[in-house]
Amino acid sequence: MSTITSTTNLPTPTYARARLQLGMTGVGILVVLASVALLGNWPTRWLPTSAVPTGEAARALFGVFAIYALVQFPLDVFGGYVLPRRHGRSVGAPLTAVLSWVRGIGVQGVVVVGSALVMLAAATRGGPAAGWFVGVVGSVLLVALQAPIARLVGRFGVSLEAPADIAERVATVVGRHVPVRIWPASDEGFTGGWFGLPGRESLVLPARWMQGLAPDELAAIATRRAAVLASGARTRGVLAALGFNATGLLFAAWLPGAGFHSVAALVTTALGFTLWSFLGLLLLPSLSRAAVIAGDAAAARHGVAPDVLGRAITQLDRWQDDEPARAPVVETIFHPVASVSRRLAHLAADDVPPSGAWHVARVALFTSWATLGLLPRAVHCNVGRPHLWVALPAD
Repeated sequence: MSTITSTTNLPTPTYARARLQLGMTGVGILVVLASVALLGNWPTRWLPTSAVPTGEAARALFGVFAIYALVQFPLDVFGGYVLPRRHGRSVGAPLTAVLSWVRGIGVQGVVVVGSALVMLAAATRGGPAAGWFVGVVGSVLLVALQAPIARLVGRFGVSLEAPADIAERVATVVGRHVPVRIWPASDEGFTGGWFGLPGRESLVLPARWMQGLAPDELAAIATRRAAVLASGARTRGVLAALGFNATGLLFAAWLPGAGFHSVAALVTTALGFTLWSFLGLLLLPSLSRAAVIAGDAAAARHGVAPDVLGRAITQLDRWQDDEPARAPVVETIFHPVASVSRRLAHLAADDVPPSGAWHVARVALFTSWATLGLLPRAVHCNVGRPHLWVALPAD
Protein backbone atom coordinates (compact mmCIF):
# COMPACT_ATOMS: atom_id res chain seq x y z
CA MET A 1 0.00 0.00 0.00
CA SER A 2 1.41 3.38 -0.92
CA THR A 3 0.71 6.83 0.35
CA ILE A 4 0.38 9.63 -2.12
CA THR A 5 1.15 13.08 -0.77
CA SER A 6 -0.04 16.10 -2.69
CA THR A 7 1.39 19.48 -1.99
CA THR A 8 0.35 22.80 -3.38
CA ASN A 9 2.95 25.51 -3.57
CA LEU A 10 1.15 28.77 -2.90
CA PRO A 11 3.00 31.89 -4.03
CA THR A 12 4.48 33.93 -1.21
CA PRO A 13 2.87 37.37 -1.23
CA THR A 14 5.13 40.31 -2.00
CA TYR A 15 6.02 42.75 0.76
CA ALA A 16 3.45 45.22 -0.57
CA ARG A 17 0.70 42.63 -0.77
CA ALA A 18 1.55 41.19 2.67
CA ARG A 19 1.31 44.69 4.17
CA LEU A 20 -1.98 45.29 2.39
CA GLN A 21 -3.40 42.05 3.79
CA LEU A 22 -2.23 43.02 7.27
CA GLY A 23 -3.76 46.48 6.95
CA MET A 24 -7.06 45.05 5.75
CA THR A 25 -7.05 42.65 8.68
CA GLY A 26 -6.27 45.36 11.24
CA VAL A 27 -8.81 47.84 9.91
CA GLY A 28 -11.39 45.07 9.64
CA ILE A 29 -10.86 43.96 13.25
CA LEU A 30 -11.21 47.50 14.61
CA VAL A 31 -14.26 48.30 12.47
CA VAL A 32 -16.01 45.07 13.48
CA LEU A 33 -15.22 45.63 17.15
CA ALA A 34 -16.47 49.22 16.94
CA SER A 35 -19.68 48.06 15.27
CA VAL A 36 -20.28 45.30 17.83
CA ALA A 37 -19.56 47.68 20.71
CA LEU A 38 -22.04 50.23 19.32
CA LEU A 39 -24.75 47.67 18.69
CA GLY A 40 -24.22 46.14 22.12
CA ASN A 41 -24.14 49.53 23.80
CA TRP A 42 -20.93 48.51 25.60
CA PRO A 43 -19.79 52.03 26.65
CA THR A 44 -23.07 52.75 28.45
CA ARG A 45 -22.99 49.35 30.16
CA TRP A 46 -19.40 49.53 31.40
CA LEU A 47 -18.37 53.19 31.65
CA PRO A 48 -19.59 56.24 33.63
CA THR A 49 -22.67 57.77 32.02
CA SER A 50 -22.74 60.91 34.15
CA ALA A 51 -20.26 63.56 35.19
CA VAL A 52 -17.36 62.22 37.27
CA PRO A 53 -14.21 63.87 38.65
CA THR A 54 -11.52 64.53 36.07
CA GLY A 55 -9.18 61.99 37.61
CA GLU A 56 -11.76 59.23 37.40
CA ALA A 57 -12.60 60.17 33.82
CA ALA A 58 -8.91 60.12 32.88
CA ARG A 59 -8.42 56.67 34.41
CA ALA A 60 -11.41 55.29 32.54
CA LEU A 61 -10.33 56.80 29.23
CA PHE A 62 -6.74 55.60 29.59
CA GLY A 63 -8.15 52.15 30.37
CA VAL A 64 -10.13 52.17 27.12
CA PHE A 65 -7.05 53.37 25.22
CA ALA A 66 -4.98 50.57 26.77
CA ILE A 67 -7.51 47.99 25.52
CA TYR A 68 -7.29 49.52 22.04
CA ALA A 69 -3.47 49.40 22.16
CA LEU A 70 -3.49 45.76 23.25
CA VAL A 71 -5.89 44.81 20.44
CA GLN A 72 -3.58 46.37 17.88
CA PHE A 73 -0.32 45.18 19.45
CA PRO A 74 -0.09 41.89 17.48
CA LEU A 75 -0.74 43.81 14.27
CA ASP A 76 2.03 46.25 15.17
CA VAL A 77 4.43 43.36 15.80
CA PHE A 78 3.73 41.90 12.38
CA GLY A 79 3.82 45.24 10.59
CA GLY A 80 6.84 46.68 12.35
CA TYR A 81 9.04 43.62 12.77
CA VAL A 82 7.87 40.28 11.37
CA LEU A 83 6.97 41.30 7.82
CA PRO A 84 9.92 43.67 7.22
CA ARG A 85 12.35 41.05 8.49
CA ARG A 86 10.72 38.28 6.44
CA HIS A 87 11.05 40.36 3.27
CA GLY A 88 14.62 41.52 3.86
CA ARG A 89 13.77 45.04 5.02
CA SER A 90 15.85 46.80 7.65
CA VAL A 91 14.60 46.33 11.20
CA GLY A 92 16.17 47.25 14.51
CA ALA A 93 16.73 45.02 17.50
CA PRO A 94 13.54 43.68 19.13
CA LEU A 95 14.11 45.75 22.28
CA THR A 96 14.54 48.90 20.21
CA ALA A 97 11.32 48.16 18.38
CA VAL A 98 9.42 47.63 21.63
CA LEU A 99 10.75 50.84 23.17
CA SER A 100 9.85 52.75 20.01
CA TRP A 101 6.33 51.31 20.11
CA VAL A 102 5.90 52.19 23.80
CA ARG A 103 7.07 55.76 23.21
CA GLY A 104 4.73 56.21 20.25
CA ILE A 105 1.77 54.69 22.07
CA GLY A 106 2.45 56.96 25.04
CA VAL A 107 2.39 60.09 22.90
CA GLN A 108 -0.76 59.04 21.06
CA GLY A 109 -2.46 58.11 24.33
CA VAL A 110 -1.73 61.51 25.85
CA VAL A 111 -3.06 63.30 22.76
CA VAL A 112 -6.22 61.20 22.41
CA VAL A 113 -7.13 61.10 26.10
CA GLY A 114 -6.14 64.74 26.57
CA SER A 115 -8.38 65.77 23.69
CA ALA A 116 -11.25 63.73 25.14
CA LEU A 117 -10.86 65.31 28.57
CA VAL A 118 -10.86 68.83 27.14
CA MET A 119 -13.97 67.96 25.11
CA LEU A 120 -15.62 66.72 28.29
CA ALA A 121 -14.75 69.89 30.21
CA ALA A 122 -15.88 72.14 27.35
CA ALA A 123 -19.19 70.32 26.91
CA THR A 124 -19.85 70.49 30.65
CA ARG A 125 -19.59 74.28 30.52
CA GLY A 126 -20.74 75.12 27.02
CA GLY A 127 -22.80 72.21 25.76
CA PRO A 128 -22.25 69.75 22.88
CA ALA A 129 -21.21 72.45 20.41
CA ALA A 130 -18.30 73.40 22.67
CA GLY A 131 -17.16 69.77 22.86
CA TRP A 132 -17.29 69.46 19.07
CA PHE A 133 -15.42 72.74 18.64
CA VAL A 134 -12.59 71.47 20.87
CA GLY A 135 -12.18 68.44 18.59
CA VAL A 136 -11.99 70.67 15.52
CA VAL A 137 -9.46 73.02 17.13
CA GLY A 138 -7.45 70.01 18.29
CA SER A 139 -7.20 68.77 14.70
CA VAL A 140 -5.92 72.18 13.58
CA LEU A 141 -3.34 72.16 16.37
CA LEU A 142 -2.14 68.73 15.27
CA VAL A 143 -1.45 70.10 11.78
CA ALA A 144 0.44 73.03 13.28
CA LEU A 145 2.48 70.76 15.58
CA GLN A 146 2.89 67.79 13.25
CA ALA A 147 6.66 68.16 12.88
CA PRO A 148 7.53 68.20 16.61
CA ILE A 149 5.02 65.43 17.32
CA ALA A 150 6.51 63.34 14.53
CA ARG A 151 9.98 63.80 15.97
CA LEU A 152 8.76 62.90 19.45
CA VAL A 153 7.05 59.73 18.27
CA GLY A 154 9.62 58.61 15.69
CA ARG A 155 12.75 59.83 17.45
CA PHE A 156 14.38 60.88 14.21
CA GLY A 157 18.06 61.77 13.97
CA VAL A 158 19.40 65.30 14.11
CA SER A 159 17.49 67.66 11.84
CA LEU A 160 19.78 69.39 9.34
CA GLU A 161 19.38 72.26 6.92
CA ALA A 162 18.98 71.24 3.29
CA PRO A 163 21.75 72.05 0.79
CA ALA A 164 21.52 75.63 -0.44
CA ASP A 165 20.69 74.65 -4.03
CA ILE A 166 17.74 72.52 -2.93
CA ALA A 167 16.40 75.24 -0.62
CA GLU A 168 16.79 77.83 -3.39
CA ARG A 169 15.01 75.64 -5.91
CA VAL A 170 12.08 75.14 -3.54
CA ALA A 171 11.85 78.87 -2.78
CA THR A 172 11.88 79.71 -6.50
CA VAL A 173 8.99 77.37 -7.28
CA VAL A 174 6.92 78.31 -4.21
CA GLY A 175 7.59 82.01 -4.66
CA ARG A 176 8.72 82.60 -1.08
CA HIS A 177 11.18 81.26 1.45
CA VAL A 178 10.16 78.08 3.24
CA PRO A 179 12.35 76.13 5.65
CA VAL A 180 13.69 72.89 4.17
CA ARG A 181 15.03 70.32 6.63
CA ILE A 182 16.68 66.91 6.33
CA TRP A 183 15.64 64.18 8.77
CA PRO A 184 17.53 60.89 9.13
CA ALA A 185 15.18 57.94 9.64
CA SER A 186 15.85 54.25 10.15
CA ASP A 187 12.61 53.35 8.34
CA GLU A 188 13.27 53.41 4.61
CA GLY A 189 9.59 54.08 3.96
CA PHE A 190 9.79 57.56 5.52
CA THR A 191 9.06 60.16 2.85
CA GLY A 192 9.00 63.44 4.79
CA GLY A 193 6.58 65.95 3.31
CA TRP A 194 5.01 69.30 4.03
CA PHE A 195 4.43 70.12 7.71
CA GLY A 196 2.60 73.00 9.36
CA LEU A 197 -0.47 75.11 8.74
CA PRO A 198 -1.03 76.61 5.28
CA GLY A 199 1.15 79.70 4.94
CA ARG A 200 3.58 78.50 7.62
CA GLU A 201 4.80 75.30 6.00
CA SER A 202 8.17 73.64 6.23
CA LEU A 203 9.45 70.91 3.94
CA VAL A 204 11.11 67.77 5.29
CA LEU A 205 13.19 65.51 3.06
CA PRO A 206 14.60 62.15 4.20
CA ALA A 207 18.36 61.88 4.58
CA ARG A 208 18.21 58.65 2.56
CA TRP A 209 17.16 60.66 -0.47
CA MET A 210 20.23 62.88 -0.16
CA GLN A 211 22.45 59.82 -0.37
CA GLY A 212 20.50 57.46 -2.62
CA LEU A 213 19.18 59.69 -5.39
CA ALA A 214 21.25 61.14 -8.20
CA PRO A 215 21.55 64.96 -8.07
CA ASP A 216 19.11 65.47 -10.94
CA GLU A 217 16.63 63.05 -9.35
CA LEU A 218 16.83 64.82 -5.99
CA ALA A 219 16.31 68.18 -7.70
CA ALA A 220 13.31 66.74 -9.56
CA ILE A 221 11.67 65.49 -6.36
CA ALA A 222 12.34 68.77 -4.52
CA THR A 223 10.86 70.71 -7.43
CA ARG A 224 7.84 68.44 -7.48
CA ARG A 225 7.21 68.88 -3.74
CA ALA A 226 7.44 72.64 -4.17
CA ALA A 227 5.08 72.53 -7.14
CA VAL A 228 2.52 70.64 -5.05
CA LEU A 229 2.53 73.47 -2.51
CA ALA A 230 2.55 76.23 -5.14
CA SER A 231 -0.47 74.70 -6.90
CA GLY A 232 -2.55 74.84 -3.72
CA ALA A 233 -2.98 71.05 -3.66
CA ARG A 234 -1.41 70.73 -0.22
CA THR A 235 -3.65 73.43 1.25
CA ARG A 236 -6.70 71.75 -0.28
CA GLY A 237 -5.59 68.46 1.22
CA VAL A 238 -5.29 69.90 4.72
CA LEU A 239 -8.61 71.73 4.53
CA ALA A 240 -10.41 68.72 3.10
CA ALA A 241 -8.98 66.46 5.81
CA LEU A 242 -9.99 68.85 8.58
CA GLY A 243 -13.45 69.29 7.08
CA PHE A 244 -13.95 65.55 6.72
CA ASN A 245 -13.00 64.92 10.35
CA ALA A 246 -15.11 67.82 11.65
CA THR A 247 -18.13 66.44 9.79
CA GLY A 248 -17.46 62.94 11.05
CA LEU A 249 -17.17 64.08 14.65
CA LEU A 250 -20.52 65.84 14.33
CA PHE A 251 -22.08 62.73 12.82
CA ALA A 252 -20.64 60.47 15.51
CA ALA A 253 -21.86 62.73 18.33
CA TRP A 254 -25.45 62.37 17.06
CA LEU A 255 -25.48 58.60 17.49
CA PRO A 256 -27.62 57.16 20.31
CA GLY A 257 -25.71 57.43 23.57
CA ALA A 258 -22.94 59.52 22.01
CA GLY A 259 -21.84 63.07 22.74
CA PHE A 260 -19.23 64.79 24.88
CA HIS A 261 -20.92 64.93 28.29
CA SER A 262 -19.61 61.71 29.87
CA VAL A 263 -16.93 59.05 29.46
CA ALA A 264 -19.45 56.60 28.02
CA ALA A 265 -20.69 59.23 25.54
CA LEU A 266 -17.13 60.08 24.47
CA VAL A 267 -16.25 56.44 23.85
CA THR A 268 -19.49 55.95 21.91
CA THR A 269 -18.52 58.98 19.83
CA ALA A 270 -15.07 57.46 19.25
CA LEU A 271 -16.62 54.22 18.02
CA GLY A 272 -18.92 56.10 15.66
CA PHE A 273 -16.07 58.24 14.38
CA THR A 274 -14.06 55.08 13.69
CA LEU A 275 -16.79 53.96 11.29
CA TRP A 276 -16.68 57.40 9.67
CA SER A 277 -12.90 57.07 9.29
CA PHE A 278 -13.42 53.73 7.57
CA LEU A 279 -15.67 55.50 5.08
CA GLY A 280 -12.82 57.97 4.54
CA LEU A 281 -10.44 55.11 3.75
CA LEU A 282 -12.74 54.22 0.86
CA LEU A 283 -13.54 57.72 -0.45
CA LEU A 284 -10.59 60.03 0.18
CA PRO A 285 -7.83 58.10 -1.67
CA SER A 286 -9.36 59.09 -5.02
CA LEU A 287 -8.69 62.77 -4.22
CA SER A 288 -5.15 61.92 -3.12
CA ARG A 289 -4.37 59.90 -6.25
CA ALA A 290 -5.56 62.72 -8.49
CA ALA A 291 -3.27 65.12 -6.64
CA VAL A 292 -0.31 62.74 -7.09
CA ILE A 293 -0.71 62.69 -10.86
CA ALA A 294 -1.34 66.44 -10.97
CA GLY A 295 1.84 66.93 -8.91
CA ASP A 296 3.86 65.05 -11.51
CA ALA A 297 2.44 67.27 -14.25
CA ALA A 298 3.17 70.39 -12.18
CA ALA A 299 6.80 69.30 -11.81
CA ALA A 300 7.04 68.90 -15.58
CA ARG A 301 5.68 72.42 -16.05
CA HIS A 302 8.49 73.68 -13.81
CA GLY A 303 11.09 72.16 -16.11
CA VAL A 304 11.59 68.66 -14.65
CA ALA A 305 12.35 66.16 -17.41
CA PRO A 306 9.80 63.31 -17.39
CA ASP A 307 12.51 60.63 -17.65
CA VAL A 308 14.35 62.04 -14.61
CA LEU A 309 11.14 62.24 -12.61
CA GLY A 310 10.30 58.71 -13.68
CA ARG A 311 13.63 57.39 -12.42
CA ALA A 312 13.17 59.20 -9.13
CA ILE A 313 9.66 57.97 -8.37
CA THR A 314 10.66 54.43 -9.37
CA GLN A 315 13.48 54.47 -6.83
CA LEU A 316 11.25 55.92 -4.11
CA ASP A 317 8.74 53.14 -4.73
CA ARG A 318 11.49 50.53 -4.24
CA TRP A 319 12.28 52.02 -0.83
CA GLN A 320 8.64 51.82 0.17
CA ASP A 321 6.48 48.85 -0.92
CA ASP A 322 8.26 48.04 -4.21
CA GLU A 323 5.00 47.56 -6.12
CA PRO A 324 5.34 49.52 -9.39
CA ALA A 325 2.06 48.19 -10.83
CA ARG A 326 -1.26 47.22 -9.25
CA ALA A 327 -4.60 45.89 -10.35
CA PRO A 328 -6.98 48.85 -10.87
CA VAL A 329 -9.48 47.60 -8.29
CA VAL A 330 -6.75 47.20 -5.64
CA GLU A 331 -5.45 50.70 -6.27
CA THR A 332 -8.89 52.28 -6.34
CA ILE A 333 -9.93 50.93 -2.97
CA PHE A 334 -6.76 50.85 -0.92
CA HIS A 335 -4.05 53.17 -2.25
CA PRO A 336 -4.01 56.99 -2.02
CA VAL A 337 -0.69 57.11 -3.93
CA ALA A 338 -1.02 56.14 -7.58
CA SER A 339 1.26 53.35 -8.79
CA VAL A 340 4.48 54.11 -10.65
CA SER A 341 3.13 52.55 -13.86
CA ARG A 342 0.03 54.70 -13.76
CA ARG A 343 2.01 57.85 -13.04
CA LEU A 344 4.44 57.18 -15.88
CA ALA A 345 1.57 56.53 -18.27
CA HIS A 346 -0.01 59.89 -17.41
CA LEU A 347 3.34 61.64 -17.81
CA ALA A 348 3.91 60.07 -21.22
CA ALA A 349 0.40 60.95 -22.41
CA ASP A 350 0.52 64.45 -20.89
CA ASP A 351 -2.84 63.54 -19.36
CA VAL A 352 -3.62 65.57 -16.26
CA PRO A 353 -6.73 64.91 -14.13
CA PRO A 354 -8.29 67.53 -11.82
CA SER A 355 -5.68 68.55 -9.25
CA GLY A 356 -7.38 66.87 -6.29
CA ALA A 357 -6.34 67.35 -2.68
CA TRP A 358 -2.78 66.30 -1.89
CA HIS A 359 -2.30 63.73 0.87
CA VAL A 360 -5.85 64.26 2.17
CA ALA A 361 -6.47 60.59 2.98
CA ARG A 362 -3.49 60.29 5.30
CA VAL A 363 -3.68 63.78 6.82
CA ALA A 364 -7.23 62.85 7.85
CA LEU A 365 -5.88 59.76 9.61
CA PHE A 366 -3.26 61.62 11.64
CA THR A 367 -5.55 64.50 12.61
CA SER A 368 -8.16 61.98 13.78
CA TRP A 369 -6.04 61.64 16.94
CA ALA A 370 -7.88 64.77 18.13
CA THR A 371 -11.30 63.49 17.07
CA LEU A 372 -10.99 60.10 18.81
CA GLY A 373 -10.37 57.91 15.74
CA LEU A 374 -9.07 54.36 16.21
CA LEU A 375 -7.74 53.69 12.68
CA PRO A 376 -4.76 56.04 12.16
CA ARG A 377 -2.14 53.36 12.96
CA ALA A 378 -3.94 50.35 11.45
CA VAL A 379 -3.56 51.05 7.73
CA HIS A 380 -1.09 49.08 5.64
CA CYS A 381 1.40 51.90 5.12
CA ASN A 382 2.22 52.52 8.79
CA VAL A 383 1.00 49.67 11.00
CA GLY A 384 3.78 48.90 13.44
CA ARG A 385 6.06 51.68 12.13
CA PRO A 386 6.27 54.60 14.61
CA HIS A 387 8.34 56.68 12.17
CA LEU A 388 5.23 56.80 9.99
CA TRP A 389 2.45 57.16 12.56
CA VAL A 390 2.52 60.96 12.36
CA ALA A 391 4.40 61.48 9.09
CA LEU A 392 2.44 59.00 6.98
CA PRO A 393 4.05 58.16 3.64
CA ALA A 394 3.37 60.55 0.77
CA ASP A 395 4.31 60.52 -2.90
